[in-house]
Amino acid sequence: MDVQKKAIGVRMPEDLKEWLSEQAEKNSRSVSGEIVHRLRQSREQERESKI
Repeated sequence: MDVQKKAIGVRMPEDLKEWLSEQAEKNSRSVSGEIVHRLRQSREQERESKI
């Protein structure tokens, strides 16, 4: 499976950025990896709620 990744810029409040960095470190992920992981979880939850 060839997964292409695209860079995007995201503006967010400083407190949210700090929290996200802490969560990424706690979960042994990069901040980018943490964002992707959480978005995928959210997408899956949304899909499940539509069933």
